[in-house]
Amino acid sequence: MDISKGVFAILGVIVGGLMAPLVASWTRRFERKAKMSEFYTELDDLRSHSERMIIMLAHANDICAKAKKNIMPIQDAEKAYSLPSPLTFYIIEKNCPEIYSSLTIEQRRAVRAIMNIVSSLNSKLAKLSEMASKSVLDQDVSLIKAALYEACSFKYVSERLCNERDRFIYFQDKTNDDIAKDVLAAFNINII
Repeated sequence: MDISKGVFAILGVIVGGLMAPLVASWTRRFERKAKMSEFYTELDDLRSHSERMIIMLAHANDICAKAKKNIMPIQDAEKAYSLPSPLTFYIIEKNCPEIYSSLTIEQRRAVRAIMNIVSSLNSKLAKLSEMASKSVLDQDVSLIKAALYEACSFKYVSERLCNERDRFIYFQDKTNDDIAKDVLAAFNINII
């Protein structure tokens, strides 16, 4: 009986030693899947936020353009003018280094594009916020329109990435202007 206990103990150690790398691999795979799920959840949340951002920026553009053309009284324009909050990554920036190698080359290109778009868009929103205390007539309509177009580009790429995931193919057959026009048309928004 003592020999069988020793044999079982040795077999347990051997099997445990052989199973450890397999269990570690499963654990890493499970953690990577969880982080990938968090990545797509936050990206979809930001895509949803970008839809509100597009509407607000289009409205701000419309108000400024109408006020400058004397179509809208300045007092009404001042009351109606507002800007969206910037896009902020919480999970994506934290998880990106860990999931980056699991993404396809096309997805990695899209993630880099999204990071660049958000950085540029948030910079434009910060400049617009600094100018918000000035009169509507002093607002930079071209900067509002540029921010609007970047918000459209973000929505387009993030929506495709969320919907297509592993099937995603990053193609640049559309210009940013074409993307913005398509997105704005989907919202039934005409830019003045």
